[in-house]
Amino acid sequence: MKYNVVSMGLKLRILPDEDMIGVLEQNIGNARFVWNHILSEYNELYNLFQAHGYPLKTNLRNFNAILNLLKDEFTFLRDGESTSQQQVYRDLNKAFSRFFKKISGYPNFKSKRKATPSFRIQKNGNNIKVTNKRIRLAKLGYVRYQTSPKYRKLLKTSEINNVTVKRENGKYYAIVNVYTVVDKLKPKGTSVGIDLGLKDLATLSNGLEIANLDLKREDEMIRKYQKKLSRQKYMSKNYQKTLKKYHKWLDKKIIK
Repeated sequence: MKYNVVSMGLKLRILPDEDMIGVLEQNIGNARFVWNHILSEYNELYNLFQAHGYPLKTNLRNFNAILNLLKDEFTFLRDGESTSQQQVYRDLNKAFSRFFKKISGYPNFKSKRKATPSFRIQKNGNNIKVTNKRIRLAKLGYVRYQTSPKYRKLLKTSEINNVTVKRENGKYYAIVNVYTVVDKLKPKGTSVGIDLGLKDLATLSNGLEIANLDLKREDEMIRKYQKKLSRQKYMSKNYQKTLKKYHKWLDKKIIK
């Protein structure tokens, strides 16, 4: 087989208008609301069973039933995107699986200030569609986006799996998870020795030298920003202002 199928996340900057921003924020809030309420309902049953010495395991069927009850009680959830709400209880079920396997702690409630503002839409038929200029987010509608020519090409030739919409520093992004085909690397049939050094990071037996990466300046800047953030009140105006500058610097100096 000459090709491999791999999963990739393509990050698009989306440009919603005022009406669409309201829709996106509502669905971000819905995801947090569903997580907290399903967790609350489960906690009551968990504590009851725990008191009698029977740990109550989770399953998707029960979580789905709780979600349907929530939709009956809170009808605004029916106006939101449904697959993203189903994804919430799948994520919660995974969190509990990790807890019961003693891999991580008991799942926590998500606060508006600390939780990542996001929701994930699962591909279902033609509910997600990407054109040259716009992306369709299920029942939420179309929204313009910006991305690189490389990602535009991949969007045209790849199969979409899901889309995560998130807000970062006042901007909105759609991370499109796709399955795409890549060429397999051809074995060269030769081996190369590596000599790690002090002056250079490494010297290969074929004569290629790899220079050391001097990141002292970057390390100093990261420490500076982190120190400043630690002295400011969490999520205060000054904290958010510093955080925005920090992310802007990261994008410019490191990520790009």
